Amino acid sequence: MIDINLYLIIGAVALLLDSFIPDFSFVWKYLKHPVVILGNLISMFEKILYKKSFFRGLIMWILIVSIWASIGLLIEYIIFNYTDYGVIISLIILIISLASFALKNAVKKIMINIDKKNIKKSRFYTSHLCSRDTNKMNYNQCASTAIESLAENLSDGVIAPVLFYSFFGLTGLFAYKAINTLDSMVGYKSDKYKKFGFVSAKLDDVANYIPARISMVIIVIASFFHSKSSTMGMLGVIRKYANTHISPNAGYPESAFAGALKIRIGGVRTYKSIGCVNHWIGDGNKNISPEIIYNALGLFNWTIFIAFLFLISTGLYLITYF
Repeated sequence: MIDINLYLIIGAVALLLDSFIPDFSFVWKYLKHPVVILGNLISMFEKILYKKSFFRGLIMWILIVSIWASIGLLIEYIIFNYTDYGVIISLIILIISLASFALKNAVKKIMINIDKKNIKKSRFYTSHLCSRDTNKMNYNQCASTAIESLAENLSDGVIAPVLFYSFFGLTGLFAYKAINTLDSMVGYKSDKYKKFGFVSAKLDDVANYIPARISMVIIVIASFFHSKSSTMGMLGVIRKYANTHISPNAGYPESAFAGALKIRIGGVRTYKSIGCVNHWIGDGNKNISPEIIYNALGLFNWTIFIAFLFLISTGLYLITYF
């Protein structure tokens, strides 16, 4: 296995590269993406274990996370003990596991179609980013959802997996992806999953507790360098709204983005699992223009760069002095 300083450096490089490297989606037409394999594994265990039972949900959670983390541990052992390409293979696996480029690309498509006044395509691309009913969304609701998704997925789709890798290697990365995917598949408050998915939902909250708050801090630092952001306005919005979100974690990066861009996000949203939610974050303008979405993407890029600098400098420091 390798030292934490190398984990940190690989994590930093993957974070930066993933923001600019296309997803090469054509590859996944011929090979199954790891998340697809994981999803199939979860579906298989769900068919075997499903009942409206907290205990059954806990058993599935333990089995899936243990199996997937063990696969990560085994891969890391093999690539560092039986090949000379452990660092490169780890880097590729981590980049595949991150979501920066795909996330930014999805948000750009929403921004472009709002600018073109194409509501049908705006709703279509918005549906790719959320589990909400997008059929009756207006332009502003599509724009709000784009920025909310950009902020929340910055935390749990980018920063969190990199942190888990940086401290625990591929074992940590695979464990986190299992936890996060379990939540996205069964962690709903619907009648079907309220009990069975309870453990998956709650332990995903636990796994993202620290990454969400670290993400918020990095966004605050990034706002100093992003000319279109308001750092002081952001701090007030974070204090006021971060703990008011239905999620114990999503409110932190979302309130940071809302405060930085001087906007209000949220409002009335309809979910299949929990029905209608009416909740705002931010005290600024409710009308979100394509320009504001563009500014949000700029803040996202600065956040990635600051996170890269933190990880690479920490890794180099550990190599130098320890």
